[in-house]
Amino acid sequence: MIAGEFIALVALLIGGGLSSKLIWSWIRRSDERSKVDAKLRFQMMESLTKALHSKDYRQLDDFMVLWLKDADPELLKYVKVRRDEMFVDSNT
Repeated sequence: MIAGEFIALVALLIGGGLSSKLIWSWIRRSDERSKVDAKLRFQMMESLTKALHSKDYRQLDDFMVLWLKDADPELLKYVKVRRDEMFVDSNT
């Protein structure tokens, strides 16, 4: 009886240790992932800023090609409008 309780206690301690290790690694991975996402977002905004300051509609085309899957749909709508405005201005 005591041997069974001892085995159950050991199994419980091992399970608790493994689950805490898994939780800790999940927290660490999510922190690293958020840092990577923030860096990617910064690069995207920097690229958009350069494209807007260049006043060349082709730069905005490049931006949309590069960042299409990562950009917010509202941001892409804005970029399309600005691209059309720049295109019209360059052809007048």
